[in-house]
Amino acid sequence: MLLFSNENETIGDREILNCIDDLANNNELIVVFDPIGANGNLEGAIADAMLKRIYFRRQENDSYNYKLLAMELKWCLIWDKIDHARQNVFADHVFEKMSISQKMREFIKNLARTALFEALCRDNIHFVHLLMENGVSIKDLNIEQLTPEEFKMFCARILVD
Repeated sequence: MLLFSNENETIGDREILNCIDDLANNNELIVVFDPIGANGNLEGAIADAMLKRIYFRRQENDSYNYKLLAMELKWCLIWDKIDHARQNVFADHVFEKMSISQKMREFIKNLARTALFEALCRDNIHFVHLLMENGVSIKDLNIEQLTPEEFKMFCARILVD
């Protein structure tokens, strides 16, 4: 059986059944889009589906690794999902299962410059506040560490405002 017919990719019946089992056992992964309903926001439904998948992958691996957490925060920032970031990225329970070297402070230290830069460029004051509530300092945004392209974007953003 071919799904999304691509000559190099075939998905067998067993794999499809495994996906169906995953959905049946984890119905929180299912996102229903209702264009007529009160919400009617396709972009929001796509964002919710993507964030749920990343969150599920973190749970599935039973290891809260930095890369998946950083990816989740990145998409929260892009789609302005501050509540999801607060509840699923910066919550204390997220860091309980991490090894000592990956605790929240290390996560913040590794992520601070990029996340703060992105939040400032997007003029997303709510995310700037969330980052600062969780230990990020404006001092973490070292202008000298910005790439030339990032520096141009940052300057352009400042000049526009």
